[in-house]
Amino acid sequence: MASKEENNRRREEEFLKLSPVERIMDFIDRLSKPTVLPTKDDIGHKNDIKGNFILYSESYRKYELERINKTRKK
Repeated sequence: MASKEENNRRREEEFLKLSPVERIMDFIDRLSKPTVLPTKDDIGHKNDIKGNFILYSESYRKYELERINKTRKK
C-alpha cells in the first residue's frame, strides 16, 4: 500500500510518459465516463452511515414519507 504522495507521483509519471495525443485521448475518455456524485438524499441521515438506530417521532415519519412521495412523483 502506497501513500497518497507516492500514488500521485506514480500517476504523474505515467501521465508524462504518454504522448500529447494519448494525453488528449485520455482526457476525452475520462470526460465520457459518467461521474455521479451522491446527493444528500442518497446518503440519508448521518446516523445511518454510522450504523446507529434512530427513534423517529410519528410527525417526523409522516414528513419523511411525504418528502419521499414528492421526489418519486418528479
